Amino acid sequence: MTDGTDIDKFVRHDINNALTSIVLLCEAVEEDFAENSSLVSHIHNILSVSDEMKKVLKNGGFEKEIASQLKILLGESEIIMALADNDVLGMLYNGVQRIKQISDWARVCRGNVTLREFVLNQVIVQEAKFLGLEIRLSPRHISFRADCSFGRVIGNLLQNAKRHGNATEISVSTRNENDLVVIDITDNGNGIAEENKEKIFTDGFTTKVGEPGGEGLALCRKILGLTGITIKETSHSGMGARFEISIPRDDVLIIS
Repeated sequence: MTDGTDIDKFVRHDINNALTSIVLLCEAVEEDFAENSSLVSHIHNILSVSDEMKKVLKNGGFEKEIASQLKILLGESEIIMALADNDVLGMLYNGVQRIKQISDWARVCRGNVTLREFVLNQVIVQEAKFLGLEIRLSPRHISFRADCSFGRVIGNLLQNAKRHGNATEISVSTRNENDLVVIDITDNGNGIAEENKEKIFTDGFTTKVGEPGGEGLALCRKILGLTGITIKETSHSGMGARFEISIPRDDVLIIS
């Protein structure tokens, strides 16, 4: 069963990452619209609210504490999309939508549901929706049982690929291996140094010197382990990251 404390950690981690991206996008686009005072005003509002949300998350708050700020972010993002047609503003809008997606997920996983059925390609598409990544899906149809937090695991992997690996493309494939079904998730990013392949699953480990973090993949492994699912990084030197998620065959419902 998913632990409420773990959910809060996961959510704070993912929302904080999304807010960091939003702040960077606001700063990048602010100068481009310097002559549009109305748009710049709304961008400043997003920056201010994002800063407040990051402070709340840093102090251990969530859900109720950021609910009002999230409503403001959603409203401001709708306004800027109506004021100008711009790719960066579109990314900014998607970043706010992603925070809503994460928040909605947390409420579901705090209910009575522990295990739920996932359709692999559907969860990949859902988690990639707001990240701007090109996705190559598995040609096989697979559904399986996993803890309700499985979607956040996938979201974390995809977000890391983009944010830390500078990836633009994700490929997903599946294969049978003895009594397991293995999901391979690869990207075309910078990859992971050989000496860090196991360290990345250690709570508190991060390659970003001076920055907080290092919880995401540790939580991924912990949450997957609740239902006997394992994860490891298996890329080769000079290539993008490659994660293998192994699901016990008994928990796989459909393969076609």
